[in-house]
Order: sequence, then structure tokens, then C-alpha cells
Amino acid sequence: MTENNLLELHVKDPNEAVLLLGTSDSHLSLIEESFDIHIITRGEVIRLEGSEEGRQTGKLLLEQLLKVIRKGINIDQRDIVSAIEMAKNGTIEYFAELYDEEVARSATGRSKRHGIWNRPGRNRENLSRCSIGGTSFEKWPCQKDCPNPSSG
Repeated sequence: MTENNLLELHVKDPNEAVLLLGTSDSHLSLIEESFDIHIITRGEVIRLEGSEEGRQTGKLLLEQLLKVIRKGINIDQRDIVSAIEMAKNGTIEYFAELYDEEVARSATGRSKRHGIWNRPGRNRENLSRCSIGGTSFEKWPCQKDCPNPSSG
């Protein structure tokens, strides 16, 4: 391919690239397959090769994922799948905003953010109300092992 068919994206440091591309480049493979592009990484430079539309969409997706990473949030494969779906639906520009507000903390102190709302098959209509220790919150329907099933 010629230089005209390449788009470049720069990361701040190699660690960002590692988080962005995933273990054994697993995130990279999903993105490449979804948009029929080829992603080439060299240090802090990421190059996208393929159709104009694929390159542009891929670049927007990678930029949004980088915004999330720069907030100190580790992304996983579910985040990549959600971002890909948003890119295909033309709503990728809102992806990083899903991670702005902390909605809860796990028992281990890990932050839970609104990004969880964008999981496949999960939407606000499926949430139920729950109360634990006087604190009320929305959550997904209880599992059978839930210590405090919601009343709906």
C-alpha cells in the first residue's frame, strides 16, 4: 500500500499500546476483522491500512479506547466488542463518556463505571432495584446465589 492509504495514530508511551492492543494482540485482531483493515504497530506509532471508511472508523475507535485508557481504566475484550458495535452504529464518539462516572465499587475496591451498560444484551430496561445496608441501587437481575434478591 502507498503512504496515501495509511492513517497514523500516536500513543503517548508503549504501555498505552500494550493496553490498547491486548494480550497477544487479541484486541487488535478483533478490530482488524471487524473493519477489514490491517493495523501495524511500531513503538508509539499505530498505522491503519485498508479502505478509507475502514481506516477512519478504526482510527475513531482506537482514539476512543485510548481516551478510556488515559483515564486509568483497563479495557478488556468486552469493551472492545462494545466499542466495535458502537462504531458500526455510528455512535463511537460517545464511547469514552460511558466511563466518566463511577457508579459503584466492588468488594475489592475496583471501580465500576457506566461502561457496563453497553454490554451485549444489557440495557437499562433490564435493571432491577436492590437495597443492601440501606443503600439502594440499580443492578442486573439477581443470580441464584445472590444474598439479597431484589423485589423488582
